[in-house]
Amino acid sequence: MITDQEKTVFAGDSITVPCPYLPEYTLNVKYWCQGYFHDFCTSLARTDENTGSSSAGRVTIADDPTQQVFTVTMHEMKENESGWYWCGVEIGHIWTKDISTSVYISVKQGISVETNELSAEEGDSVTVQFHYSEKHREDEKKWCRSGNVKSCTVTNNGTYSSKSLLISDNRKDTVTVTMRQLEFRDAGWYYCGAGEHQASVHVLVTSRSTTNDSSQAMRTFGVKPGESATIPCSYDSSYMEYNKYWCHGNFFDFCKIQAYANERREKVSVTDHPAESFFTVTMDNLQTKDSGVYWCAVKKSGPDFKEEIYIKVKSDPDLSVMESRVRGEEGGSVTVRCLCSATYRTATKQWCRFRDRKCNTVKKTEKFLNLAVQLRSDGLEFSVQLIGLKKNDAGWYWCSSGELQVPVYISVSDPHPDVDSMRTLKNVAVKHGGSVTIPCTYEKQYKASRKFWCRGYYWSSCRIVAFANSNGSTSVIDHPAQNLFTVELNPVSQSGIHWCAAKIYNQMYDRDYVDLTVSQDPDLSVMESTVRGEEGGSITVQCLYSAAYQDKQKQWCRFRDEQCTTVGSTTPSQNSAIQFSGDGKRSFTVQMSGLKKSDAGWYWCSAGNLQVPVHISVSGNSPGLPENQIEENKYQRELLLWVLAALLVLFCFLDVWYYLRLVAVLLRAWFLAPVFDITAEQSVGGHVLLHDVDMCHMNNAHYLRECDFARISLYARNGVLRAARTLGATMVVGATTVRYRRPLCVGEKFELRSRIVTWDDKAFYLEQRFVSCRDEMVSAVMFCKQNVLRSSPDKILQHLCKRKVEVPEFPEELQHWISFITASSQALKAESGAEKKSE
Repeated sequence: MITDQEKTVFAGDSITVPCPYLPEYTLNVKYWCQGYFHDFCTSLARTDENTGSSSAGRVTIADDPTQQVFTVTMHEMKENESGWYWCGVEIGHIWTKDISTSVYISVKQGISVETNELSAEEGDSVTVQFHYSEKHREDEKKWCRSGNVKSCTVTNNGTYSSKSLLISDNRKDTVTVTMRQLEFRDAGWYYCGAGEHQASVHVLVTSRSTTNDSSQAMRTFGVKPGESATIPCSYDSSYMEYNKYWCHGNFFDFCKIQAYANERREKVSVTDHPAESFFTVTMDNLQTKDSGVYWCAVKKSGPDFKEEIYIKVKSDPDLSVMESRVRGEEGGSVTVRCLCSATYRTATKQWCRFRDRKCNTVKKTEKFLNLAVQLRSDGLEFSVQLIGLKKNDAGWYWCSSGELQVPVYISVSDPHPDVDSMRTLKNVAVKHGGSVTIPCTYEKQYKASRKFWCRGYYWSSCRIVAFANSNGSTSVIDHPAQNLFTVELNPVSQSGIHWCAAKIYNQMYDRDYVDLTVSQDPDLSVMESTVRGEEGGSITVQCLYSAAYQDKQKQWCRFRDEQCTTVGSTTPSQNSAIQFSGDGKRSFTVQMSGLKKSDAGWYWCSAGNLQVPVHISVSGNSPGLPENQIEENKYQRELLLWVLAALLVLFCFLDVWYYLRLVAVLLRAWFLAPVFDITAEQSVGGHVLLHDVDMCHMNNAHYLRECDFARISLYARNGVLRAARTLGATMVVGATTVRYRRPLCVGEKFELRSRIVTWDDKAFYLEQRFVSCRDEMVSAVMFCKQNVLRSSPDKILQHLCKRKVEVPEFPEELQHWISFITASSQALKAESGAEKKSE
């Protein structure tokens, strides 16, 4: 057995140690232990504790018999855990020693850098990540030029941003430094500091190359929360037969595999395209926490092939595209619009082809292999127009601004003699977990064709979700009289490309795609997606949008003919007038008046590129309700208000819940079997609920309340309550003492055990115990003196038992307690007498 002799890890991080072994030990138990000598080491984890893998505290062990290696991972390492550890294979014989090898693990505080040599062209940017230990999580980080202390830049709450420098600290284990718009004078040595530790890096700035080649594909790009991202990863054709995978983590050696090729795990799917020597990774419903370093990787003999990808998930990405999927026809043209933030206004902007890394720079118009590319920019947006499309122009591209990149897929289809008949919305915003209905229209000659709904980024590989007139979470309903079908999604959970489609004949389809943007708080929504109105009347639709779309163009459009009206204008729309109103900040209202039957149908409201469908139905004038029906409805509403007001008064001035609980206790006692032994112990079960607690355990007042109900149940079942009422007597609490031994916590079950201990000529004396059902421990005990008014305990018991009942002996602790309350009563009486004399 051979492994690394020494390893170093930062405090707070995890470390993984591979332990290979010979094939003849495949079935043996493997273990991991700590200690200077193997014979006396302390076992931390064994593979026989949980069928090949086990977990003991912060240590996990997993055996891979196919590779003849077991791996040990230690999480959240601490400085005092530095020392010798052993990989061991248990032989199981008394006279044969186990197979083992040692490794020294050093846990230290500090800061490190993955690579200390960086290179970039003049005007470009470089990004470097520093990894630091647990001790420096709360320290502010500084970036300095070596030899010049005055040049240091210090973060503020983990960040610093300027035109030429960006520092971002995740406050966990990584700080990222980006130097922008590099100049020759920026070359030299720098260091990143955290506390007393530093890590150096050398930056080399070279002259800008005139070649169009780009050696880096999609190193860093941004995504909005709730959206999906599809990332292409290229590899050498010699790796065609090897397994591909997608990995997440700052360091490749310790990254966590998200999914392998041609499989889906949770919200990540990987699809291999061996004929084109690349695979794609699709990540659905990305959130801010998903930001970080990812790896495209190929598992092969020797070190795995890898490419680093950095994903930023933020509500306002620094670089984005209007459409990440663009379709064109052979011989035609397509336009891609790339948007960047003010931070990247002056950064170099490029349009690159993924297949061969050929790039064009903004402000140039040049031949791109067999394709003419024109780029125009106003600083915050640049447009790419590809002219004279050919079939081999289809594939992945990216637009870039500085170091940021965003992928775009362009498909090129055969030229169609006629315009495609299928038509739907383009980019629909939906709330996660909500519902939406998508209209899809087609030409009347396709009424008999089979309609269906398909999901997938590529039409050629999309998965059919539902056919027309089927039921389920996705419902497709064909309306041939209107030349359209609708797709109802309920609930909606995943963003992505979907297709409205109809099979014409053989392998010929008519289709159109819609991009669903699903998020918890969509940037565009409507108060009601289905609105009903009457002929001659009016309807109102309120459209809500986020602050990010405040300055975007707002429109109200009819789906049938795509006729649109822009906010701010009053324009007749076929038969009815449309008026807009709103606060200009977060909503606008559409009012359609003078409705006619022909106004019924599908519409949409839009803000920027986002759309939300709305269906409007128009019915004939409905007759009014009879006058007596109106009066009856009014009376019912008034009666309901009076009832609610009476209940409110009751709850304000009476402890309603107490009386309801009292009735429940008496009813329960009524149906339970009577108890004929006066001094017998009776138990009542209970549960500590949230309204019973303070500081996560049952509060003091609630102990007394529970004892009150338990005594009522006790008296009701043994007949004392009935006998007292017959004699006209009442019982009141004269004194109580509670001793608390252990708290009863939220959710804990308990039994309240009550019994009459004894009595005298004036009162009953009871003991009540709270016993935990978890371990039978007495959590609290209470003594209660129950005074009898207008009668006595002897008379009540004689009436109940039809004879004189012998008084039980007073226990010693009860005698002490009675002496205490008697002395207290005498002292209070004396004090009261003294006060009267002073007056």
